[in-house]
Amino acid sequence: MIATLLRYFRNLHELKQKTVADLLGMSQANYSDLENGKTKLSYTAAEKLAKHYGVSSSQFYTDSTSETDNFTNGILPHHTVNFLETKKAMPPDEKDKYEHTIEFLREEIRELTIQLKNVAEINSLLLKR
Repeated sequence: MIATLLRYFRNLHELKQKTVADLLGMSQANYSDLENGKTKLSYTAAEKLAKHYGVSSSQFYTDSTSETDNFTNGILPHHTVNFLETKKAMPPDEKDKYEHTIEFLREEIRELTIQLKNVAEINSLLLKR
């Protein structure tokens, strides 16, 4: 269920509902409705959450009916789940080190994605000649 995933990711990253609601540009009450399955997650909200949590937005659109199926069916790689759960148990100074590393890697991925798009555009232009 999407509501279960929303709650799982928020708790895994040790965030308050208000923090996630602010990220999505909505009230805490509206976000609570999402986590309780009262309202549906928009595509835009799924994209924002996916980017923030470092996962694919398609993970928020599974047909799974079991709370654990989302993880056992490979939506999140097992090593990712293990890492995130291990991170929760880390002392604050260790968490800070990992957070900095993760942010660095996210930035590297963003830059590589831009470079890849540029190469694809150049390739497309060359093929048109």
